[in-house]
Amino acid sequence: MMDVLVALLRNWRLLRAEEEAGPSFMDDLPYNPFLNPLIITKIFDNSSQKDLLNYRLVCKTWNGFATALLQSTSYATVRLESDLKRLLRLTKHSSSSFPITRFYIKLHTLDNTSHLLKTLSMPTIVSLKVVIPSKLFPQSLRAIQQHMSSLRHLVICRLPELSFEAIVPVSADTERATHYGKMPKLLSLTLRNGNPNRNFLATYDLVVADFIRSAKSLKSLDFCHWNCLARVFRECSLDSLKSLRVVGGKSV
Repeated sequence: MMDVLVALLRNWRLLRAEEEAGPSFMDDLPYNPFLNPLIITKIFDNSSQKDLLNYRLVCKTWNGFATALLQSTSYATVRLESDLKRLLRLTKHSSSSFPITRFYIKLHTLDNTSHLLKTLSMPTIVSLKVVIPSKLFPQSLRAIQQHMSSLRHLVICRLPELSFEAIVPVSADTERATHYGKMPKLLSLTLRNGNPNRNFLATYDLVVADFIRSAKSLKSLDFCHWNCLARVFRECSLDSLKSLRVVGGKSV
């Protein structure tokens, strides 16, 4: 831990030059390199779970500023499975003083995404952007329904199948997902084709329709380069939507 602090202290001038305008609560205070938002974030990124839960990283003053900064932070980028697991374990300790309570997470662990969504409970996350391989699309949607009922904003970027990938047929019975849970707080949903130049080999129309129906409070629905939406629209009642946008795609 001390190695991290020493390295950050040596480079604080560079970080200060690159940082954006700091929060207002730092404006009237003498500059301290350890109060640099980038340094605070980096220290948290390199700290163990035990250190974060005990919340004794540097000193009382630093902890206070770190808390104020991170309480206003609602965005975190997660690229590794281990990072996501560590982050989510911290959120489960409701009695701890770990300050982050909201997340906007980009998942870049493509092949592990469905497994992560299935096995980890994410009750505190209100916004999520997730990249899902096409073959894992149905089970990933069901996992989101099961474990992320507090979501308000969801962006799903689905990667089309490669031409040589085998598609396992999905029957109507197993494709239905109404019994997997509801999304009562979801306000906006965006479904994107991760490669607009390639169409989906499997559409999973009923999975998409059931997911939309599970979001009773949905107000905004966007499809970007998504194919074959006619069946989805037949299956869903979209009267309550305030915004429906379809960009690109075929057979809409």
